[in-house]
Amino acid sequence: MRDACLSDSFATYLQDRNETLIVLLADTGLRVSELVALDWEYLDLDAEPGELYLPSEIQIGNPGASYLDLADETLRQLRRYRNRVWKNGEALFLSRQSDRMIDRSVRNTVTRVAEEADVRPYRIEGGVASHTKCPLIRAVTRLPFE
Repeated sequence: MRDACLSDSFATYLQDRNETLIVLLADTGLRVSELVALDWEYLDLDAEPGELYLPSEIQIGNPGASYLDLADETLRQLRRYRNRVWKNGEALFLSRQSDRMIDRSVRNTVTRVAEEADVRPYRIEGGVASHTKCPLIRAVTRLPFE
């Protein structure tokens, strides 16, 4: 699916965003609602391993704040995206129309990338792989997770 993010089907300036979105979902198993609520300040890209802070208020059920270690490949992709992002904002994932992507935009992006990669099913369901290293997602993205 990562290669599909770089196809000519997507505007050049959105390719890094889309690839980073796919990689982060695959590594962390975040829910879409959590992904769109992420801000740059929740990431520590200088740490080894990289770290993602999840405030309680963006998690379903407010279970308490948590930290997720990021795989090396995810950390590299996030750093690359940070250096190439096409517009500035607090949100990690920006949309063309606003300062933050919404759930529907993420779902539509994943669906379009999956179609381009000829991966089925073409949609993601909330909570299916939440906060786990999901083997299915790893397989379709070809990420080297431990």
